[in-house]
Amino acid sequence: MRQKMQKHEAAVARAAEEKRAVEAARRAEEERREAARHEAQARAEAEAAERARALAARQAQKETQLEARARELSELRALHQRQRQMRAQYARHRQELAAQREEERRQQLTWRLATKEARVAGMEAERAAMLQALEDVRQDIRRQEDSLRQALREMQQRDGAPTGGELARLQRVLDDLVQQPQPGSRPASRGAAGARLASRTLHAPAAQPAALEAAAVEAAMQELASSHGSHGVDSRANSPRIPAFFAGAHAGVSCSLSAGELGGHEPIGVLYPAAEDSIEEHATADERQRAEQQEAEQQHQHQRRVSAAESPADTLQRLVEAELAREEEREAMLARVVVAGDRARLQAFFETERSSAMALMQELRRRMAAMR
Repeated sequence: MRQKMQKHEAAVARAAEEKRAVEAARRAEEERREAARHEAQARAEAEAAERARALAARQAQKETQLEARARELSELRALHQRQRQMRAQYARHRQELAAQREEERRQQLTWRLATKEARVAGMEAERAAMLQALEDVRQDIRRQEDSLRQALREMQQRDGAPTGGELARLQRVLDDLVQQPQPGSRPASRGAAGARLASRTLHAPAAQPAALEAAAVEAAMQELASSHGSHGVDSRANSPRIPAFFAGAHAGVSCSLSAGELGGHEPIGVLYPAAEDSIEEHATADERQRAEQQEAEQQHQHQRRVSAAESPADTLQRLVEAELAREEEREAMLARVVVAGDRARLQAFFETERSSAMALMQELRRRMAAMR
C-alpha cells in the first residue's frame, strides 16, 4: 500500500512538475509573444514616424516647388507686363520720332521754300537794280557827252587850241605808261601794245608835235580797246546783267565831266567792295557800299576842287592810268571767282566798265582832235 502511495505521490509530483514546466513554457511563450508584439508595435510606430517624416519632407518639398513656381510665374507675369510696357513705349517713341521727323521735314521744306523765294526776290531785285544801273550808265554817258561838248565849246571860246607843251607832256606820260610795267601782273597783250606804241612814238617825226600827239593817243586807244576785247565776252554796254552794287563805275569821271570840269578823278574801282569768291556775297553789303560811295563822292569833290584847272590831256592821262590799274584789278578779281555764273556776270560788268571808259576816252580824243 505504501508502494502505491509512493507511486501515486511520484505520479502526482511528476504531474505537478510537468504542469509547472508547461506553465513555464506557456509563460515563456506569452512573454515571447508579448515581446514580439511590442517589437512589432515599435517597428510599426517607427515606420509610421518614418512615413510621417517622409510625407512631411515631400510636402515641404512640394510647398517649396510650389512657392518657386509661384515666384517664377510672378516674375514671368512681371516680365510680360514690362514687355507690354516697353512695346507701348516703343510704339509711342516711334510715333513721336515720326512726328518729329515730319516736323523737321516740314521745317526743312519751309526753309527751302523761303530760301528759294528769297533768292527769287533777290534775283528780281538784282535784275531791277541791273536795269536801273544800266539806265544810270546810259544817262551818265549822255551827260558826259553833253558836258564834254559844252566844255569843248567853252574851251574853244576861252582858250583856243592846246599848246605844244601840253601835247608833248601828254606824249611823255603815255610813253612812260605803255613802256614801264605797272605794279602787279600785266597781260602780255598790253606789254606788246606798249612796245608797239613806244616804237611808233620814238620813230615819229619830231617836227609835228600835234600830229604825233594825235597818233599816240589814237594808238593808245586802239591798243586799250584791243586789250579790252581780248577777254572773249560781249562788249555791248547795254548788258542787263550788271550787278547793282557796281553802279557808278566811273562816278569820279562822270561827276567831274557833268559839272563842266575836266578835272582829275580817283582811279576807277574805288567804289567797289573787295571781290570774294561769289558775287552774291557782295549783294548784301548795301550799307558798306553806301558808306564807300559817300566817301568816294567826298574824295571826288575834293579832287575836282583841287584839279579843276586840268587840261583834257591830263584828264585823258589820268583816265588811261586808272583804266590800266582797274584792268589789273579785274584780272585779279576774275582769278578768284570760280563759279561760272558769277564769273560771266562779273565779266559782263567789266565789259560795261570798259565800254564806259572807252566812251570817255573817245570823247576826250574827239575833243583834243577838235582843239587841234
